[in-house]
Amino acid sequence: MILMQKLLEHARSAPERTALIENDVPVSYAGLVGTIGRVRHWLATLQLPAGTFAAVTGDSFGDQLVIAAALRTLDLNTAHVTNLQMVKDLRLKDLACVVAAEGSNPKLNAAQLESGVRSIVVPQRLLAPSGLDASSDEIDTGRPGGGLLLLTSGTTGLYRKFFHSGPNMEAATIDALPTIELDKDTVIHALNFPLWTGAGGSATSVWFVGGQLIFHRNPDLYTNYFRHRPTLGFLSPAFVPEFLQSQPISAPLRQNFTLSVGGGFLSRELAEAIVRQITLRLDIVYGSTEGGGVLRSRFRSVDDLHWLVDEKSRFEIVDEEGTICPANVEGEVRVSLRPFDARGYLDDDAATAHFFRDGYFYPGDLAVRREDGRIRILGRTDDVLNLYGWKIPAAPLEGEIERTVGASAVCLFTETDESGREQIVVAIESDRLPSEDAIRGLLAGRRGFERYRVAVLKSFPRTEVGYRKVNRRALRKLLD
Repeated sequence: MILMQKLLEHARSAPERTALIENDVPVSYAGLVGTIGRVRHWLATLQLPAGTFAAVTGDSFGDQLVIAAALRTLDLNTAHVTNLQMVKDLRLKDLACVVAAEGSNPKLNAAQLESGVRSIVVPQRLLAPSGLDASSDEIDTGRPGGGLLLLTSGTTGLYRKFFHSGPNMEAATIDALPTIELDKDTVIHALNFPLWTGAGGSATSVWFVGGQLIFHRNPDLYTNYFRHRPTLGFLSPAFVPEFLQSQPISAPLRQNFTLSVGGGFLSRELAEAIVRQITLRLDIVYGSTEGGGVLRSRFRSVDDLHWLVDEKSRFEIVDEEGTICPANVEGEVRVSLRPFDARGYLDDDAATAHFFRDGYFYPGDLAVRREDGRIRILGRTDDVLNLYGWKIPAAPLEGEIERTVGASAVCLFTETDESGREQIVVAIESDRLPSEDAIRGLLAGRRGFERYRVAVLKSFPRTEVGYRKVNRRALRKLLD
């Protein structure tokens, strides 16, 4: 395992260097590796079957990361779960055990697990960092190690599972390091993204280069965000308003802090507030955990909010026949897969056939590429408005309405009214009634938008994943 090899190198060359800070408690590299070694030694006595899955849960991200790393050195595959119900929902084949730290919530109850699945509680005495010892030398860094299960739900709220073997997971991480510019001075604030998401699952990449990882599970996530001087943070647009409100307007800009915002469309107003109040280093990113590709731009003008750079030339815009579209012609996004990328979803042949085809991953988004090569994401193919035979991308208009009326979010749907005629539903997330005149002015003259109704909700249903995207399927049910 290359990661364990790197961790051992850091622990021996800079044992007191901080590797992890969770809820303001620092753990050194020597403490981290020593704990992994002791937990591994204890787990080895349980003779868990290699190649099977171990679900790891608990209320401490640090404990989960240590336990998962120890399990993977024993050639078990790991899946992070929030609770025992999630274990059932995932329906993992070859699930051998569920593992948590002693005293964790949720408490493990063997009676709630399926027959044959073991309930394992790691003693807290093993999880207290105390430096390297003989158990650290037992770790064989030359073996491939177990893999990691990641989950995604996009805007559907339904889990899709995909599995990275140990070698593939590490190859993907190493490939991404230059793109996200990690080094030993990097301090990543991972906030409270679940470890089973792409954001949470990739957080430990900073350990390859000897940097620091910060996790917080406090109710107040943002007030002390900069206490440990992070150099890199990730947020989705849904988190940004709360983040801005928590920071003093008079505070100086963070000169060496980069904030990456992805997982949705960021408004001009929020982007300008970030560079005015937080940092000039605001990156707009688009990517998917499955495909591994990233589009990015450093925000300097409104153009950078929409038109992103394909840094590794892996994105293509294609028509329905799979032919590459000329510049300025809309089509569907596809991303070329590298040898170490996932090739499908676990136990879901239908979704695999739809999203993974001929060496490409199709994330399900519409986009357009302009002459200079920059790409604009137009929204989900599933969210395209079909009006009287016309196909209209919803995302650009949703963003325009959101900015005009000052809403938190906007979603457009089509429906059939009582007379059987098609019309638009304009769903607006806001705690106040928006201006009907403003909405009417935006929609006036647009083909197919002659008939519409407006629905205002104080809050939209959102997915449980780290990016907290709008659950469009649940929202649509509310509007029916």
